[in-house]
Amino acid sequence: MIYSWTIVSLETVDHDNDGNPLSDYVVKVEWVKTGTEDGKSASVVGYYTQAWSAPIDSSTYVQFTDLTEDVVVGWLEAGIDSTLMNQYNDKIAKQIENQGTTSKSIPWS
Repeated sequence: MIYSWTIVSLETVDHDNDGNPLSDYVVKVEWVKTGTEDGKSASVVGYYTQAWSAPIDSSTYVQFTDLTEDVVVGWLEAGIDSTLMNQYNDKIAKQIENQGTTSKSIPWS
C-alpha cells in the first residue's frame, strides 16, 4: 500500500511567547490520507490538533510563510498516535478491499 497526504487547511493563533510574538502558530491541521494499491484507492479525512504550551520553543517554530507540505506531514506522522494511525490505515485497506463488491438486498420478502 502506498500512502499519501493532502493538507486541506491550517488553523492558526497569534501567540505572545513570553514577550516574543509568534504570528500564525499552527494549532490544527485538517488532512486527507489516501492509500493506493493495485490501481484502487481510498481515503480518510481527519484533524490533528498540535499540542503546545507556553512558552513555545522558538528554535522549532516555523514561520507560517515558510511552512511546506513536508513539514506539516512530518508533524502528522510524528504526532498522530501509532494506534490511531493503524486504525486509519485499516479503514483505508477495508475500503479498498470492499471496492468491486456489491451490496444487495436479501432475495426473500
